[in-house]
Amino acid sequence: MKKYIDKIFNSLVDWIFRKKSLNYILGVVIFFTLRELTAIGRGEDIIEFFNTVQEKNEDGWIFWSCAIGKMIFGGGSYFVVGVVLLLIFAIFILKKTELIQANSGEKFDSIIKNLKEKNQNQKVELQDLELSQEELEFKKNELKKFLDKVNNTLQSKNISKEELIKRVTGKLKALLIYKSYELPPKTIRDEVYPALGVQNVSSGLSIIPPQKLNQKLSEEKLIEWFKSEINKRVPIDYEYNISLIAVVDLTKMSVYKKLEPYRRFNRTYLDKIRIEDLLTLREIESFLYKEEKLSSKEIIQIPNITFLIEDYNISKEEMESLFKYNDNILTEIKNTLGVATLVTTDFAVISPETIISSIDDYVAEPQNVAEIIIRNATFWKDYFERKIN
Repeated sequence: MKKYIDKIFNSLVDWIFRKKSLNYILGVVIFFTLRELTAIGRGEDIIEFFNTVQEKNEDGWIFWSCAIGKMIFGGGSYFVVGVVLLLIFAIFILKKTELIQANSGEKFDSIIKNLKEKNQNQKVELQDLELSQEELEFKKNELKKFLDKVNNTLQSKNISKEELIKRVTGKLKALLIYKSYELPPKTIRDEVYPALGVQNVSSGLSIIPPQKLNQKLSEEKLIEWFKSEINKRVPIDYEYNISLIAVVDLTKMSVYKKLEPYRRFNRTYLDKIRIEDLLTLREIESFLYKEEKLSSKEIIQIPNITFLIEDYNISKEEMESLFKYNDNILTEIKNTLGVATLVTTDFAVISPETIISSIDDYVAEPQNVAEIIIRNATFWKDYFERKIN
């Protein structure tokens, strides 16, 4: 029984303190307040008026209406008015609390909404970032292949790196380092050197190429910079012996060798330094344009199947095979299309079937490779169109 009583009581309390219920109660309370004030102020006159009407109408609905009127407006009390005013005050407090809670709820809902929107925006930004990183990685690969093409172009024109350096710039600083000893675990060799862009030349002899150095610094400042980088990257008690640190001008350096290509030690320091670590891409492009009348676009447009394939997409053997038979593949495609010449961007509109039939003897997955070739060719085609526009 107590359970049902508590349930009824809780339901009643819940109903009373609802927003609409408080409005109804407030309306009733205000009505009774007006009734009390009217009864106190003009109650006697109202009662006398109702008595007069009842005397004239001793029966019927008018008589009983006057009786109800006397009950409503008779016997006003200041005590009742005081209690009712307290009740009105209490209701206003409850409504204010309700309003605060409502505002808080709206604010809370607003916070949740903002958090959801922020989360959604961050999700979109993350997706865009992933796409931009993927695009950046793709462009890096394309740049690497472009630089490979520049190297091939220089070789085809019989222009050595040594000649290029001397013809492009007046002075080109590099840091020559000879390390004769280092305590295991070889922290300088395995961690410091890679971080500074140091290139190994031969046993103990290394070089920091020009593009890894601040060319505006003096020779003394460059040596101080290198020493400070070593000191802050190895422990104080770490033992090593760097016997030589020298700033050299590569335009005044030369190499001299006479070896068969198959000899193990047939590479010079210039063979081990990438061309982009020697000169800026702008300097290389400017040289090729001025001296050889070749623009970067013309270099890229020289057709080469391996230029349009990332080396990580196929095996080393497949890449070597495509490189070896590049001319045969291009000839077959030209014969199929009935054209005399091909350029790199033509591959963006060549059908996959044509490419597949020309490379299926050299790769395990010709369809996949054909899609890669078309995608990369499309990248360069779009790149040049954007550049023109």
